[in-house]
Amino acid sequence: IPDLAKRAIHAQRMVGADKIVVPGKTATETDWRNVWSRLGCPATPDGYKAPTDGLPQGFEINPDQVKIFYTEAHRIGLSDQQAAALIRFDFNRLAAASQAHEAAGQQATQEAQKQARAKYGAAYQQKMDLALQAVAHFGGDDLKAWLNETGAGNDIRFIEAMTKVGKMIAQDEVIGR
Repeated sequence: IPDLAKRAIHAQRMVGADKIVVPGKTATETDWRNVWSRLGCPATPDGYKAPTDGLPQGFEINPDQVKIFYTEAHRIGLSDQQAAALIRFDFNRLAAASQAHEAAGQQATQEAQKQARAKYGAAYQQKMDLALQAVAHFGGDDLKAWLNETGAGNDIRFIEAMTKVGKMIAQDEVIGR
């Protein structure tokens, strides 16, 4: 009898509860839209609110990109809370990837310097100065910036080529060409 009483009390509570009926196999888009709406999906994609907390420092939400995301989130019935969680997840994933890329770039720079020092020995600084002169002469600040951004300037093959060009420039200056 105590178990029966518990069931009756539970059933009585459920009578007034706000229930959501899951649509069946023949449900229409409207049927599902009603369910999603009750679960927190905004009426339109513009109804989503961009999260302001839990985002990595230095990352800003691009309004054009988030609009595309919210259109898809609305199409599949995500709630505002779910959409915000996915944005936070994606931003944190991108931040981690960016940090890993930066660390790999620093490691590549150190490895390139190690290779160049091993190859050139005591002449390392002289060779690097020649390479830098060639880059400055033929590419200027734009090329320097690109080499730093891409890491291409750390490639030993590029350093060797620019060292040869730098030697040619230095020889031409001595000869007076």
